[in-house]
Amino acid sequence: MMGMSASPSSLAARPCGVCGAAERSILFRQSFTVLSSGTLLTGYDVVVCAGCGFAFADRLPPPEAFEAYYAGMSKYEQHVTGGLISPLDARRFGHLADCVSEVLPDRSAPILDIGCATGGLLATLRERGYTSLLGIDPSPRCAALAHECHGMRVITGTVERLDAVPGAFQLVMLAAVLEHLPDPAGALPGIRGLLAEDGLLLVEVPDVSQFTTCLDAPFQQFSMEHINYFSRSSLCNLMVSAGFAPVAAYQYIVPQSELSRGPVLCGVYRKMAGVGTVTFDTETEGALQEYVRASTALEERIGRQIGELADCGRPVIVWGVGTHTQHLLATTRLREVAIRAFVDSNPHYQGEWLDGTSILPPEAVRERSEPILISSAISQEEIARQIRDVLKCANELIRLYGMGTADACR
Repeated sequence: MMGMSASPSSLAARPCGVCGAAERSILFRQSFTVLSSGTLLTGYDVVVCAGCGFAFADRLPPPEAFEAYYAGMSKYEQHVTGGLISPLDARRFGHLADCVSEVLPDRSAPILDIGCATGGLLATLRERGYTSLLGIDPSPRCAALAHECHGMRVITGTVERLDAVPGAFQLVMLAAVLEHLPDPAGALPGIRGLLAEDGLLLVEVPDVSQFTTCLDAPFQQFSMEHINYFSRSSLCNLMVSAGFAPVAAYQYIVPQSELSRGPVLCGVYRKMAGVGTVTFDTETEGALQEYVRASTALEERIGRQIGELADCGRPVIVWGVGTHTQHLLATTRLREVAIRAFVDSNPHYQGEWLDGTSILPPEAVRERSEPILISSAISQEEIARQIRDVLKCANELIRLYGMGTADACR
């Protein structure tokens, strides 16, 4: 278990993850309510570097706290699907496999996927004919599921510790990884050392330029785990400063659920001699200012619905205890609602307490009659189907998003 987290104000500022500069301006202050065993973050400042324009979460716990979190509290083990690839993940992996096919036609070239979770992207590449595939992930359970579900070889480890990984690779993939790292620049020399002389690095991150276009829940991009916010310019700056030359860039949007879309930036870079020049990112600050305005407006609407529920005093169960719930507990009247229990499908949370209330497994709902407030935008309809079709529960469902939203106090 993790210890209680320090408040952001007591933590040291970190240097810019791209250029290392210390001067920055604050755009937004994120807040979370903590779990009983402690949580990774109680909040952070979203800042923009004065030196290069890169945006990132500031005043964070030390890197060891992040390593412990991803090793022991991972949500990427896909508990509901048992490690299998969902249709939505299959579409995302298909986009990435298309990018790989375009830049690396040799199907025998050795490929390493860092932060591979349960091996879905590796399995997709195998279906495309690639034969020399290896993964690495900090979660031992993810490594086991990759072998059990897909027959993929995955080493348990982190991007910061690559000594046990055999090289040299023609392609290294960092899909949905760099946005999680406290020191993205510090991870790149080790990756560079694993590449062949003309090797390629493929990076996939959320695209800051499309945050507002893909707004699903307020401030969801400022999550418990996403602590770096990349535009095409800032990602290229990071890569060239670490000795990688740009080869190709792709920007697209992938569906994450019926109610949510994910903004994706994918870049491919080639190992080069020396380093390139960093140019100032003029896009990120304006994009994030617009995202903050749009998120604030959406949170005000949701806050009114939560306030009505608090005023009427109806007892409820809240399903979901991740970033969405921990943020709303800290910023709206959700903690004034008569919450009788929390529910979450991630077994790492079950048995814990959030804001003084116990976290139960989904099966416990069968013994409860309270209405269920679904506290998720991305998974709202998936949770609703689980309640109705899997658990066979008739509890009233209270939705915060989409057409299903209604008066929670009728």
